[in-house]
Amino acid sequence: MADGILRKMIDELGGAPRIIATGGLAPLIAKGSEFIKEVDETLTLDGLRLVYERTRADQSSVGTSSL
Repeated sequence: MADGILRKMIDELGGAPRIIATGGLAPLIAKGSEFIKEVDETLTLDGLRLVYERTRADQSSVGTSSL
């Protein structure tokens, strides 16, 4: 099923995209996939951590100006 969706996306977008499987079941899905060549089980969590850190840094600078 994953390869069917990936095939349609690749056909529509063209080129040779870098396809990375993420999440706890990523290794199982990637094992049977024609298109998935990389697995990163924590990619989504790493991205969320980066967003949190950047948002936190932006918020800490708000309200620090003196009157």
